[in-house]
Amino acid sequence: MATVTPTPTRIPPVDIETYVPLSITVVRRSSGWPGLFMQERRGGSGGVNYASGIRQHILYFFLKPLRQEVITPSGVRPVAYAAGESRFTPAGIPVAFRWSGEVHLLMVGFEPWFFERVAAELGVPAGLPVATNNTALGPRHPVAALVRALGAELEDVAGSTLAAEGLGRAIAVRLLREFRQLPPHRPSDAAP
Repeated sequence: MATVTPTPTRIPPVDIETYVPLSITVVRRSSGWPGLFMQERRGGSGGVNYASGIRQHILYFFLKPLRQEVITPSGVRPVAYAAGESRFTPAGIPVAFRWSGEVHLLMVGFEPWFFERVAAELGVPAGLPVATNNTALGPRHPVAALVRALGAELEDVAGSTLAAEGLGRAIAVRLLREFRQLPPHRPSDAAP
């Protein structure tokens, strides 16, 4: 698994909400959140190869430190994540991962239409570069607090679907701010 190349016969991108690598167990998962999902996953060393990419945009929030190799068409990059750091993988980009050690993370998945709707409201394209896979967001990044708040909604308390949508939109905005050049904010004209 040294490089990732798109396969000549087109296989569909992997649905991360339903696909779980053999070395990983889903501990908790959201239900009934239109356009997004969250899963808490635990496991051991392993690897995956998404030759046709993944169907959803995925934000990985590491609850424990993890050493990993991120493999994209542009090469292999070893990365070490500290607890509280995040990484974002855009949909549709061929990517593979190999990791060692204990895994404990939260995954926030955005259906393409959900992410595209937020991007359209901001006036930017939803597509993100391959290099996004190699960018770690620190534990003090605003996304970290939003993911923790979204994780509390996994308990399915009253209003969790509504709260999840708002938190999901806020996370998408922060990710687009991080990885896209957003147009400057123009205040609306004052009423006469």
